[in-house]
Amino acid sequence: MKKTVSYHESKPNSNAWMPSQVADVLFNAIQVGYPFYIILPDHETSNSFFDMAIRWSSEDLIYRRPPLSRWCPPFSEQFKQIATGL
Repeated sequence: MKKTVSYHESKPNSNAWMPSQVADVLFNAIQVGYPFYIILPDHETSNSFFDMAIRWSSEDLIYRRPPLSRWCPPFSEQFKQIATGL
């Protein structure tokens, strides 16, 4: 079975990061002492959206929601309401 790769470095998605860009952000974060997690923006969503989505995902554990509940009914509607308020 032949596998097809949709995106790669010579044919990137318009919002894809190249390895050198990831490395630049990573090394800068290490240099300034950024704690543990490094969030790479995707040029489509704001940092406040990322912060909210990360908070939501961690609350999946606390509230015993299914993993990635922001895409699962009935939680997806609640997530959309919060996300549109940003």
